[in-house]
Order: sequence, then structure tokens, then C-alpha cells
Amino acid sequence: MKNRVILRLIALSLIPLLLVGLSWGLNRKDQGFSVHKISAQMDYEQDWDLPPLRPEQKQLVKQILSQKFEYLADGTQTYAFISKDRKYVLKFFKMRRLTPKLWLNYLPLPESLEDYRFKKLDKRILQRYETFNSYKQAFEELQKESGLLYVHLNPTREFKKNVVVLDDKDKEHKIDLDRVPFVIQKRAELLNVRLAKIRAKRDHAEMRYALHSFLQLVAFRCKKGFADKDKGISGNYGFVGDALIQIDTGEMLYDELLKDPSNVQREVLRVGKRLEYWIMHNAPEYTADIQAEIKHFFD
Repeated sequence: MKNRVILRLIALSLIPLLLVGLSWGLNRKDQGFSVHKISAQMDYEQDWDLPPLRPEQKQLVKQILSQKFEYLADGTQTYAFISKDRKYVLKFFKMRRLTPKLWLNYLPLPESLEDYRFKKLDKRILQRYETFNSYKQAFEELQKESGLLYVHLNPTREFKKNVVVLDDKDKEHKIDLDRVPFVIQKRAELLNVRLAKIRAKRDHAEMRYALHSFLQLVAFRCKKGFADKDKGISGNYGFVGDALIQIDTGEMLYDELLKDPSNVQREVLRVGKRLEYWIMHNAPEYTADIQAEIKHFFD
């Protein structure tokens, strides 16, 4: 009897280790792109409805998607591919990270680990809702400021075709556009890349314009009631021509209180200080300029 109790205790103590090991193994397997990783059971949900595109918008979207796309980057929430003409980015959501694991529903666990089960299930459901909602709101309220041209979150019969993408190993994949969530966005030159180029040219006026544009975008976003949970700067913003856009819109939160002028100033200061930190370490001769631009919003 005593030995049986000991064995049971040992078995229970090993379960968390097995779960950690299983999670680690699945994460390693999750590296790299595949169609399976962007696919999930798509049921129609009214929450993800978006207004229909105008005829000229629809024509542009179909024209963009008629091209072949090449692998560009692997983000936290999406895989990004760049169009053959280098003007557009096609992003597919990492649905394996946004969809609850079915095996967690059926894995026999002791009562003490039931909370673990439901936290894991609820976390992915919440992540999916927040991510989709963020892109939807960005498309509806900040389309120009995000460079978003199309957001596809519900199953459709709109395209009736596959798009061809090349992954990071140059392997070709055909993806049914009606059955996977995706977004199309204008391709932008990353903020840090543009600032480095401006520094190399020693163009003081252009640098001030770029810094001012960044803070203006943050202020405009806040006046619309949106804050960004993502703390990154250099990879989350970029230039399309002379216009600055927010590239990553997957972690934005809406709060009516953000529209208050004092909160707009606070957000500009918070995000501006991150850019100031980048300037101090990468273009220190412009530190006084970013400080002056931030001060401008408080004067």
C-alpha cells in the first residue's frame, strides 16, 4: 500500500515535467513556415465582419494577390511575405498559437492541474480575439496610418484561387485565400533603417522631419483612442515614401480615456523616450533634436 502511494506521488510529480517537455518539443517543431501552421477551422463570426471593399479596392487586392510572394520575416504573430514587385507585404497569422490545443481537452489530468488546462485554453482564445480585434480596428480607424489595404478574418468565397508563396527555404506553397486569415499591407522601410540612411547623408532637416513624423503618428493614434502594448520601436514603424506608418498593429488596445490631451502627452513622452534611447545609442548627434521634438508636444 505504501509503495503504491509513493508511485502515485512520483507519477503526479512527473506530469508537469512531461507537459513542459511536450510544450518544448512542440515549440521546436513549430519553427519554420508551413501551410498547416496558418490554417485552422474558420467559422463565420460577426465580430470579424468588415465593410466590403469598393470596386477599385477589390481590383487592387486581386491584382496584388496575382503575384508570387517571397518569405520576408517571421514575427510573434505572423509570417510575412513580400510581393514580387516589392511594394506589398502579405501576412498570415500563426493560427497554431491562436487556436486552443484539442489534446488539452482530453488529456487526463489530476484535479490539481485543471486550472493549468483551462488557463492554456483560455489564453489562446483570448490571444486570438485580441489579435484579430486589433487588426480589425486598425483597418477601420487607422487604415492610412497602418498601410493596411485588406484584412481577411472570416471564411469567404471571394477569391476562389490560391496564392503562391516561397518560404525561407525557397519551397513553394499554394494557399487557399478563402480559407485562411491574412492581411495585405503596404511595404515600408523600417524606421531604424531610414534613420540610419539619413544620418549617413548628414541631412539635419530630414532627420528632424522623420523624428517629428514619428511623434505626430503616436499622437494621432492616441487621439483616436489607441495605445500599443508592443514596446518595440525600430521594427514596428516604417516609411512608405515620406509617410510614416505603424507596421505592427497586432497589439493595439482601444481606450476612450487615451483621447484626453494629458494622456496623449503622456503616451508621446513614453514612446518618444524609447526613440530618444535609440537615437542616443545610434545617432547621438541628434539627441538634442529628439528631445526638442518631445518638448514641443508639452509646449
